Amino acid sequence: MTRKFIQIIAAMALSVGALAIATPAVAQSREENWRRCAGEGGATPDLSIGACTAIIQSGQEDTTNLARAFFNRGFARNGGGDYAGAIPDFTQALALEPNLPFANGNRGYALVELQRPQEALPDLDRSVAMEPNEAANWNNRGRAHLMLGNNQRALADFLEAARRDPTYVHAHYNEGLARNRLGEHQQALAALNRAIAIEPRASYYIERGVAYEHMRDTVRAEAEYTAAIGIDANAANAYFNRGNLKYTARDYAAARDDFSQAIRINPNDTDAWRNRGLAHFNLRNYAGAVADATEAERLAPNRWEPPSDRADAHLAQGDHQRAIADYTRSITIDPNQAWNFTHRARAYEAIGDAQRAAADRATAARLAGQ
Repeated sequence: MTRKFIQIIAAMALSVGALAIATPAVAQSREENWRRCAGEGGATPDLSIGACTAIIQSGQEDTTNLARAFFNRGFARNGGGDYAGAIPDFTQALALEPNLPFANGNRGYALVELQRPQEALPDLDRSVAMEPNEAANWNNRGRAHLMLGNNQRALADFLEAARRDPTYVHAHYNEGLARNRLGEHQQALAALNRAIAIEPRASYYIERGVAYEHMRDTVRAEAEYTAAIGIDANAANAYFNRGNLKYTARDYAAARDDFSQAIRINPNDTDAWRNRGLAHFNLRNYAGAVADATEAERLAPNRWEPPSDRADAHLAQGDHQRAIADYTRSITIDPNQAWNFTHRARAYEAIGDAQRAAADRATAARLAGQ
């Protein structure tokens, strides 16, 4: 029940706008393709990609323009969320023109979005060196460091991004993330307050709630999660974190309802299923607890907790054989959890198997003493 969401948001703006290509028009179709390739006239990412592809395949462009066509197609793919598709385009653009502005930064951004921060860092280092006034470059390098656990280096980059552009909201938000990870919760609140003053997003309120939780101010934390839900009714993390607070306060019905909302929004969230099952258990809805633990196990078959949770529900209902089977499965996944041995011993005692019960209790005592 201790999971906290400290998520890194995607930078909402890429490094710069797409590079518009100023070339003489050979034909109307070529001129139109260049406009669309550069994202002009409200061209959608798909239109830009199609136009850039036509230019690349035309065989009419010199090396410089071809590099820019690849860059613009990569930029459009980034804008459409196709980060894996964007990377080869930026790579081709750089192969044609190694010093092409913003190509390294945008490829680094795509790698960060794909959770490949170590690969992103060389590109982002180069982008910071080439375009030091672009706040997004510093911000995205900070995000890569944050993913790698380099929290202090990440913080330095976020601070520099904010210095370069005090209105760059993502720098303030990510500063809040880094400071929360560093245990600087009061300073995290100040950074998040700045972000919210620029643009009140649900994720910013959620992270402010996390800061208050770290400071053990659960009343304010709950208020932040509720505010986030008011901004975005599909803020799954807000429901989950508020559900945790309700559960800790033993308001199991309210916790169940919040976890249900988190599941509605993200049905693949193992922890939401598991935690709702725990709420059901405390409400003595053992059938609901079994069902939720089973779904959590389906989503995460290598975690020891779901079969253990289901075993607890079976034990509470007096179904000792099923409880033993589930505790045994949980022990197979992780043999170092004293809880499973203690409670399997209770099930063995209930069916009169004193020898196995004694062995489990001895193992539980050994694990508890470690």
